[in-house]
Amino acid sequence: MTSTPLIHVQSSVETNRVKNPVHGKRQRPEHNEDGRLQRSVAAKIEDGDVRGAIRLLASKDQLAQSSQEIIDSLQLKHPPSPDDLALPAAPDESIQLCQVTEPEVAASIASFDTGSSAGLDGLRPAHLKDLTTRSTGEAGVRLISALTALVNLVLSGDVPASARDAFFGGALTALRKPGGGVRPIAVGNTYRRLATKVALKPISAELGDLLRPVQLGYGTTGGCEAAAHATRRFNDELGEGSAIIKIDMRNAFNSIRRDHFLHQVRERVPSLFHLLWQAYSAPTPLFYETATITSATGLQQGDPCGPAVFALAIDQVARGVTAPFNCWYLDDGTIGGQVSTICLDLQKLIPAMASIGLSINARKCEIILPDGSADEEAMQAVRRIHELIPGAAVLGASEQTILGAPITEAAADTVMEEKQGELKHMVERLHHLDAHTALFLLRNCIWLPKLQYLLRASPLYRQASLLSQLDAVMQSALTSISNVKLTGASWEQAVLPTRYGGLGLRLLVDVALPSYVSSLHACHGIIYSCLPDSMTACVTEEREKAVNDWQEAAGGENVPERDEQLKQKAWDAVLAKQQQEKLLSEANQYDRARLLSTAAPESGAWLHAAPSANLGTLLDRETLRVAIALRLGADVCRPHRCRCGSIADSKGYHALTCKFSAGRHPRHTALNDIVRRALQSARIPSLLEPTGVDRGDGKRPDGISIFPFKNGMCLAWDATCVNTYADSHVLAAATSAGTAAREAEVKKRKKYDDLTQRFHFEPLAFETSGACGPSTKVFVRELGARIASVTEDRRETAWLWQRLALAVVRGNAASILQTAEHEVQQKRREQETGTWRGRTVQNRRNGLREEPLGVGELHCALPSRNPLDDPELAQYLKPRAAPRSVDERVATTQELTDQLLSIAPSCSEVSPGSPRPNRLATYASLLAEMKRDAVSGYVEPGG
Repeated sequence: MTSTPLIHVQSSVETNRVKNPVHGKRQRPEHNEDGRLQRSVAAKIEDGDVRGAIRLLASKDQLAQSSQEIIDSLQLKHPPSPDDLALPAAPDESIQLCQVTEPEVAASIASFDTGSSAGLDGLRPAHLKDLTTRSTGEAGVRLISALTALVNLVLSGDVPASARDAFFGGALTALRKPGGGVRPIAVGNTYRRLATKVALKPISAELGDLLRPVQLGYGTTGGCEAAAHATRRFNDELGEGSAIIKIDMRNAFNSIRRDHFLHQVRERVPSLFHLLWQAYSAPTPLFYETATITSATGLQQGDPCGPAVFALAIDQVARGVTAPFNCWYLDDGTIGGQVSTICLDLQKLIPAMASIGLSINARKCEIILPDGSADEEAMQAVRRIHELIPGAAVLGASEQTILGAPITEAAADTVMEEKQGELKHMVERLHHLDAHTALFLLRNCIWLPKLQYLLRASPLYRQASLLSQLDAVMQSALTSISNVKLTGASWEQAVLPTRYGGLGLRLLVDVALPSYVSSLHACHGIIYSCLPDSMTACVTEEREKAVNDWQEAAGGENVPERDEQLKQKAWDAVLAKQQQEKLLSEANQYDRARLLSTAAPESGAWLHAAPSANLGTLLDRETLRVAIALRLGADVCRPHRCRCGSIADSKGYHALTCKFSAGRHPRHTALNDIVRRALQSARIPSLLEPTGVDRGDGKRPDGISIFPFKNGMCLAWDATCVNTYADSHVLAAATSAGTAAREAEVKKRKKYDDLTQRFHFEPLAFETSGACGPSTKVFVRELGARIASVTEDRRETAWLWQRLALAVVRGNAASILQTAEHEVQQKRREQETGTWRGRTVQNRRNGLREEPLGVGELHCALPSRNPLDDPELAQYLKPRAAPRSVDERVATTQELTDQLLSIAPSCSEVSPGSPRPNRLATYASLLAEMKRDAVSGYVEPGG
C-alpha cells in the first residue's frame, strides 16, 4: 500500500525563534512541551471536546514512532484466523432484519462525543452533527433521510463487496505504554459506527437482562459499583479454606474466535447478525502509516458492538462456574468460594476459554485469601491454584482491589496514595493553561469526576484522614489557579455546590458518605443477585449502617423519599444546605446578602461556561480572580484611594457603586448586545438605541424588536445592573435574593409606562452579585426556549444565562480593577514627567524623564544650579570643579553626601515634601537617593 505524503506548511509559531511582528526583534521561544500542551488543550476545549482535553492532561502514553518493531508488535496484537474456523451460514431471509427510523438516526448522531475521531475517509461525527442541525434547513432533512437509508442498507448486510474493506476497515494508531509495550488504537468508519449505535440502542436493556447476574459489563447501570460492593461483602465473609480468584485474559477482544461469537449473535441477537456477518466473516484491513495490519480474528477495536458481543460470547462459559461467587465485568472475572470448588471450576474454565480463542494471563491473575489464614493452610491453597494458574500473585491486605476499587481499609490507603499522585500530576499540568480553562477542568473533570467511582464503590467516608489529604491538594490547586486567598468562611463557601453559592468543588470529606449510601441503594438489587442467599443479610446491614451514619451527620434529618434515595444529590443536598445555613447564621448583612444572591441559579451560570476565546466565554486571569473573590467574599485588593476620592474597600464593594465606575457602560452595552443577538438567533430582528420611541423627554429604551414579539406587539426592553451591596440595597438583599433587581424592574416599568400601549415592554434588571429580577428570569427563559425551538438544542437557555452572567462578571472586574488605575497613573505620570522635588527633568528621547535621576543631573535637579552657589551650603562644602566622567560623578556625589550627612545626621530622615523643609535636609535626602542610584549603575540621559 502506498501513501500520499502530507504537505506541511510551517507556520510562524512552529519556528524555534519567533520574530516580533511589531519591533522586528527575536523573542525567546516558548517552552515546547508546555506550549504544545496549552495549545492542544485549548483546541480541544474550543471544539467542545472536554474529554479529549482531559486525556491530554492525564495520559502518560506517548505516540510511538513508526518502525518495523512497532508494526510487528501491532500484528502480534492481531493474531491470524484459526485453521479450524467454522463460520455460521450466511444470513438469509429467515433472519430478523433490524430497520431504523429517521428520528433514531438523528438521535444517534447527536449522541456521538464531540471529539470523536474520523476513520479512513476523514469524516468525523462532528461533521454529521453540523450538517444535520435545524439551521441547515431542507438540506439537513434530506441528509437525515439519506443517512437513514444508508444505515438500513448496512444493517441489511448489503454493503457492496468493493467497498467492504474501506467501510469495515480502520485507521490504526500506536501508543507506547509507560511500562513498555504498545497500545493499538483503531478508529472505524463513521457511517459504520453510526449504524451500529442505532442498532444497539433498542436491545441494550434486553441484553443486560439476558447477561445478569453473571456479566455486569454491558447493559447494567452501576454494574461496576455493584461488582465492587458484592466482592467486598463476599471477602468480609470469607472463611477458612476459601479464596477469591481474579482472572485476567490475554488480549481478549482481539483473540476471541469470530465463528463462535457469530454463532451466538445468530442465535441470541439475530437483529445484529446481518451487520456482524458482513463485518467479521472475512479479514479486514487496519492501516498504520504505510503498513496494513490484517484483523482476522477477534472484535475490532473501536467497534461499538465490541462490549456487547464479547459479553455475549463468553456468557455460556462464565455461567459454567459453580463457585458461590461468580461475577464478571467483560473480560475481568472474579470467582470466590472453597479452594477445592475454585480448582474444579478452573479445570473446566481454562479449556473452555481456549476453545473460543481466549487464554488466561497467569501473571496478571490474583489470589485473595481470608484474613488471618494459617501459613500452612494458605500455602497449600496457593499451591493448588498455582498448579492451574502458575505465577498468580497472592495479594496482601493493602493490595486487594476489584476493578480499581479497594475492598479493604489497607487497600484504600494504597489506592488513595496513587490517586493523590495522579491528581498532583494533573494539577501541575494545569498551571501551564490559562486560569479559566484550568478552573473549568478542575471543577468538571479532574476533581470529583475522577474520584466519584471510588467514593461510590468504597466506604471511604470512614477514613477521613485519607480524604483530607486529597482535599488539601485541591485547595492548594484552587488557590494557585484563582490567585485568591481562601480561608475561613470564604473557603467554606467555595466548597459548597453552585446552587448554594459555592464554586462546586466539593470536599471529599463532605461528599463521600452521600456517594456511598446512594450507590448502595441504587445497586442493592444487583448486589443481592451476585451473592449467595446467606449473605444478603450482610448487604442490608451495611446499607442500614450507612444510613445511620448519614442521619448522624445530618443531625437526625429524615432520609430522602424512596424514589430519591437512588440519587446522590438527594443525600448531599441536606448536608450542603446545613453548611450554607451555618454560614448565613454567622454572617453580617453584607455577607448574608452575598450568600443569598450567589445561591440564585443564574448567579453561578458563568462557572458552567466552557472557556472559549472564539465564543467569547474565556475570562482573563484578573477577571476570573475578581469574579471568584466577589462570589466568596474574599479580599479583592488592598484598601486604596479611588479616583472619586473615597477609599476603595478590600472587598471591592465601593467600586461597584462608584460614580466613576469603569465597568458600568461596557457591562450595559454587553447585556443589550447579548439580548439583541439572542433575539436574532430566535429569528426576531431588533435594533439598539432606536429612534422615534422616546418618552417625550429624550429618554428611550435600550432596544426594540422590528417584528412582533408577543400578542401582536413589538418588544421593547431596557437593561440595568444595580449593586447588591450598595447601602440602599444591602438590607433588603440580606433578606431575599434579587430584591434590588426586583425594585429596579418596578422603576423601569414606571419609567416607560407610556410605551406599554405600543410595545410589549420587558425590564431587564441584573445585580452585581449575579442575581436578577423575576420578570427578567421569565423573559430569559422564554427567549432561550424560542432559540431552542429554532436550533433544536435544549442547552440554548443555559448558554444564554452563561453569556449574561459573564457580561456582569466582566463589568464588575472592570469597575474594580480601574479604581487603582487613577492612583497608579498619577504616580506613573509624576515619574514620566520627572516631577521630583518640584522640578521637571528633560529626557533626550521624548523630552520627559522615564528613569530615576542620574548622578550627573545634580545641577538641574536641585533648586539651585550649583550647590556651591547656595550660601546656606557653601560654608559646609569644599569648592570643586564639575565632574567629567562617571567615576568622578560617583565619587563627587558620595563625598558631597557624606559631608552633608555628617553635618546633619538626621537630615536623611526628613521628608522633602514636608511644610517649609530645611534646605540642608532637602539636599541631603536628595543626594542620598542619588548616591544609591549612582551605585546601582543609573546613567543620566545624555551621559
